Order: sequence, then structure tokens, then C-alpha cells
Amino acid sequence: MITAEKARKMADEFLENRIGESRRRVEKEISEAAARGEVVIHIGGPIPQELMAELRANGFTVDSSFYLNDTTYTISW
Repeated sequence: MITAEKARKMADEFLENRIGESRRRVEKEISEAAARGEVVIHIGGPIPQELMAELRANGFTVDSSFYLNDTTYTISW
């Protein structure tokens, strides 16, 4: 049986990877939209709370909408 410490480490690594993947996806979308002269993107979730807080701290506006069990985020600058 694995230890609680090992299980916690596995969970933490999973969450870090998920946040990193989400960050790369959002940054790519923002960069591409800004290069086209746009000031907003709409992106399907999930976006981790930590990443939303980071976006807001960097001056972005982050809103979410929920429709038919699907969350869409609107990120504007």
C-alpha cells in the first residue's frame, strides 16, 4: 500500500501539471487573439481557480457562464 505522503505528492503533481497545461492553452489563445487585434477570447473549461486568480492579478477580466453542464470562460483585456 502507498503511504499518505506518496498519495499527496501524486495528487500535487497532477494538479501542477493540470495548471501548467491550462496556462499554456490560455496563453496561446490570448496571444493569437491579441495578434489578430482582438481584445477577448472565449474558452471552454475547466480553468483552475489558481490560473483565474493569476489572470485577474495580471489585469485580465475573467467571467464564466454555464450552459448544459458546460462552462465557458470569457477572458478580456
